[in-house]
Amino acid sequence: MSSADRRLFYLLLVATAILNLIDMAITLHGNAWFGTAGEANPLMAYLLLCPVLFVAYKLIAPVIYIAIALIVARKYFKMAFWATAAIVAVYFLIVAWNVVDWIRAEMILRGIG
Repeated sequence: MSSADRRLFYLLLVATAILNLIDMAITLHGNAWFGTAGEANPLMAYLLLCPVLFVAYKLIAPVIYIAIALIVARKYFKMAFWATAAIVAVYFLIVAWNVVDWIRAEMILRGIG
C-alpha cells in the first residue's frame, strides 16, 4: 500500500462521516415535514420516534465504523479500503436520492411540480 492509497483511505473515512451527517440533516428535515412515513429504513423510522436517539445513533455509528476500519486496515488494508469505498458509494446514492426527493417535495409544496 502506497502513501497515496492511505491518503485516499483517510479521505474515504472522512467522506463516510460527512455523508452520514448530511443524511442525518436531510432525514431530520424530512421527518419534520412528513414524519416517519418518509423514512424507508425501518430501524431509522423507529429511531425517529425519538429524535435524540436517532441523532445519537447517527453520530455514534460512523465513529465506531471508522475506529474498526482503522484497526482492520492495519492487517487487511485492501479489505478495509474497499469496504469503506463501498460504504461511501452507498451513502452517496442515499444522499443523492434524499436530495432529489427533498427537491421534489419542495416543488410539490410550492405548486411547481
